[in-house]
Amino acid sequence: MPFTELLEDGSPRVNKNAGVPRHTQVKDILRDLVTSGKYQPGDKIPAELQLADLLGVSKMTVNKAVLALAADGLLIREVGRGTFVAPPTAPSAPQPKSYEIGNAPRKIALSFVEGAKDVLGSSYYGGIYRGVAAYMEEAGEEAEMSLSPASITDYRADAERSFVDGRMVFAPRAEAIPAIESLWTSGDHPLVVVGASWPNLIAPAVDSDNTGGAFTAVRYLLEQGHKRIVLLFAEAETANTQDRVAGYRRALTMGGVAHRPDYEVLAEAAWKAGASAEEKIVALLRDRMEPVTAIFAAGHYLALEAFNAARIAGKQIPTDVSVIGYDDATAADLIHPRLTVMRQPLYEMGRRAAERLLRLMSDPDAERDGPVVRELLPAELVIRESVAAARSN
Repeated sequence: MPFTELLEDGSPRVNKNAGVPRHTQVKDILRDLVTSGKYQPGDKIPAELQLADLLGVSKMTVNKAVLALAADGLLIREVGRGTFVAPPTAPSAPQPKSYEIGNAPRKIALSFVEGAKDVLGSSYYGGIYRGVAAYMEEAGEEAEMSLSPASITDYRADAERSFVDGRMVFAPRAEAIPAIESLWTSGDHPLVVVGASWPNLIAPAVDSDNTGGAFTAVRYLLEQGHKRIVLLFAEAETANTQDRVAGYRRALTMGGVAHRPDYEVLAEAAWKAGASAEEKIVALLRDRMEPVTAIFAAGHYLALEAFNAARIAGKQIPTDVSVIGYDDATAADLIHPRLTVMRQPLYEMGRRAAERLLRLMSDPDAERDGPVVRELLPAELVIRESVAAARSN
C-alpha cells in the first residue's frame, strides 16, 4: 500500500495538545510505519512538504523528524533523489547534523536593522545579547550566534541564502513586517522578534512595555507638579517610539493636562536632535509667559541633547527644568546632574527571547495554534538627580 494511503487510512495524526513535542510524534509515526513492515526497505517516502500536509504540522517539524531517523540509520537521504527506507543491514550514509542529534551546535542568526553598528558594544543591543547568551549557557545549549545586519526588506533573502536553526530579529522597522511574517507563516523558520511589538504582528515578540514606561515617566513628572512637559522623540515610524508617544499622551490626559502638539518635538535621529529640534526646545524653555518646566526624552541620547538645549537656554537642571530619559546607559549615572531614567529590562528581554526561540526550535509548531503572544516586560523608573519639584508660577 502506498505510504500516503497508510497515513490517510488510520495512522495517527499529530496530537497538538499532547505534552510530547510534535517532531517527536512525527518521528514515532514514521518509525512505526517502517518497523511494522508496512513500509519496506528501499521504498521512497513522500516529500517533507507532503508529509507536513498529511500530518498537520510544519515542514520544519517533519524535517527534524526525518533528520533524526536518518541519524538513527532508519532512513537514507539522497541529494536530488529523495529519502528512502534504509536496508536493515546497510550502514546509513553520512547525514547533515541537526540540532537534535547531539554534538553540532545550533545555528542562530541575530538580525539587526541596516546601519546598526557595534551592536554588542551598545547599551541597548549589548544588554539584550548578554541575556540571550546567559540563557543559552544556563540551558546547556551550545549555539553558534552570527550577527547579520540586514536591510529592512532583506530578512527573507538572508534566510534563503544561509540555513540557520533559528533567528532573532532585533527592533525591525515597519517596512520589514511583511518579510518577517512571510518567514514565520512558512513554518520553516523559527524566529522571535525582540525590541518591537507591533500590535498586529503575527510572529512571536518580546519587548519592554514602552507605553507603560512612558506613562510612568510622565506621571512622575506630573506628581512633581510639572504641567508644561515637552516630549523629545525620534524615529516616529518605529513601534517603540509610537508606544512612548502614546504613553506620554495618556499620562497627560489622565493627569488632567491638555495635550499641546507644539510640545511634541521630533528630533532628526535617535542620536542627534538636530538644529531644528534644538531651536524649538530652547524657544520653549525661554518662553516668557509659559516656560517649559520638564522634558521627557524618549531615548538616552535625546536626553543628552535635552541637557545641551537647557544649557543653551541658560537653564539649570533640575532647578529650572527637569529632564527624564529612556534607557539606563552607563553615561546616565556619570553626567551631572545624574539622569533620572526609565530602565528597560534588556537582559531579561534577551533571556525570554532565547527561551522562546529554543522552544520553537525544538517544536516549530509550539506557538502556531493559538494567538501569537506579544510579551511585554515592565520598565523601571530609576530616580536620580535630574528631576525636581516644579516651581510655582
